[in-house]
Amino acid sequence: MPGAPQERPATLELDENVNIAVALAASASTNQVSGAMARLPNDLLHGTLDVLVLRTLLPAPMHGYGLTRAIEARTDGVLNIEDAALYKALHRLQRIGAVDSEWGVSDNNRRARYYRLTVRGRRELRAETETWRRFAAAIVAVLGPA
Repeated sequence: MPGAPQERPATLELDENVNIAVALAASASTNQVSGAMARLPNDLLHGTLDVLVLRTLLPAPMHGYGLTRAIEARTDGVLNIEDAALYKALHRLQRIGAVDSEWGVSDNNRRARYYRLTVRGRRELRAETETWRRFAAAIVAVLGPA
């Protein structure tokens, strides 16, 4: 049916032994402020790191290690980012033009690639933030008192 939400199952892994199958009604929405296409709700499970990286790069460019430390610090150590996952996210964001990079020198005088948010990255961040806020509010509503 045209325009009807589609249901696609996704899996949310709570720990190495517990998986929850989640079917979310998916409908594309356009962010009214930026015109960027918001991520489909079921893609949220796959794009979490992308939005964390975009938000962390908002104030200033950072190298990969700095990004990892900043995310871990901001979440009081709850989120530990694997290097491979971080660099896959950074490369994915570079491919779509949300971040770009250049070589620089780190605080300890080593050569490092610094990543920065682009104009498109700022639009994507606005759209993703709105999607995440709606998603989180829905989860909180379900977890709250009956």
